[in-house]
Amino acid sequence: MAAPAARRPCHHQLRRLQPGGHATISFGDFNLEASGSLFTTCPFDYVQVTALDGTDTGQRCGTDTPANVSSHTDITVHFVTDASINSRGFYFDYSVLGGAPGTQACGGEVTGNSGEVASSGFPAHYDNNVDCTWTLPPRDGTTGVTVTFTEFMLEHVEEHELGQYTGCIYDFVEIFDGPNRLGRWCGDKGPDPVTSANGLKVRFKTDAHTVDSGFKFSYQYSI
Repeated sequence: MAAPAARRPCHHQLRRLQPGGHATISFGDFNLEASGSLFTTCPFDYVQVTALDGTDTGQRCGTDTPANVSSHTDITVHFVTDASINSRGFYFDYSVLGGAPGTQACGGEVTGNSGEVASSGFPAHYDNNVDCTWTLPPRDGTTGVTVTFTEFMLEHVEEHELGQYTGCIYDFVEIFDGPNRLGRWCGDKGPDPVTSANGLKVRFKTDAHTVDSGFKFSYQYSI
């Protein structure tokens, strides 16, 4: 996307397609009116990139190109100019993805007889306050389904934090075989491969603070 010819404030917004989506932006050519040696900020023309997660590049002008920004929240590019002196402008590349390729952004029934599912944004950090369940139902013509975790890194629980509790109390994954819960996992200790003829459910729940890179699992129906 290129800078407009008209001299007016502009706001380009990159909205995620759905919860768990991922937006990125990177600048190519960048040349705006410089601030001059008397100023430490950009009082004339500038670009500033912000995201709802708190990311802020600050005001950039001259040839001081903004840093690349990647976020699970909406990204806004603010472009402001004054009434005099212009320059070549800028362009940036962007992408907006609704979730990891081939997966649901946050839970849902998987499709196909095989595939991969990842936590939102993997291998970047997942979000706080997530509660997602992926369903792998029994299917006609198949004898069962196997889930295998290939990557796993959630918030870790120290033993002294457990107190009266046992198990994973902050961010965790649970697996259900039909109505029966097989266990709860967190930290870097993911589940062993699980096979069931009854169908499986994988639940991912996070609390309001501290995140990590998340997980990825593959699934395969047997015929």
